[in-house]
Amino acid sequence: YIDMNGERSRVGHPRQVLSRRNASWRGITVATALEDIRRPTEWTFETGHHVLVIHSAGQMASMETVFENGPRSDVLPAPGGIWLIPAGQRYMALARGDTARFIEIQIPTHMHESRYTELRPVIAGTDPFLQHAGERLASLIDAKDDVGHMVAENLVGAVHGHLMREYALG
Repeated sequence: YIDMNGERSRVGHPRQVLSRRNASWRGITVATALEDIRRPTEWTFETGHHVLVIHSAGQMASMETVFENGPRSDVLPAPGGIWLIPAGQRYMALARGDTARFIEIQIPTHMHESRYTELRPVIAGTDPFLQHAGERLASLIDAKDDVGHMVAENLVGAVHGHLMREYALG
């Protein structure tokens, strides 16, 4: 594990993905994943889009989370817990347990009225709307019918609007 100062403090192993499925609607990508975290596993994000992670299942023995120039925590995820990684923010976590199942939603910044809308980082937050919307979107990833597609498109729009209203800075 490399901390934000570039110093190695713990050894994190690459992600061991057991399964991953994804779909995109209106430019927003929704993925579900199951990962083996029996060895300390490093999760790192530093992208040009916002990432919302919703913990679905799995008991962790430990998890250290740090944002560059932001919060740090060792709070363990509970089902429904959310992590919001704003675009351009460097996020690192070191997790260990058995398995972790989660939903990952990626929202491009070009979708905002202002390209420079910043979101606040969130660690182990609770947001029932995002939890349920994420679960519903995950259930629609393999949908092939037009109604499922329309529901997913409307729901990703609602998730995007909710994030801009509730988590935007300023």
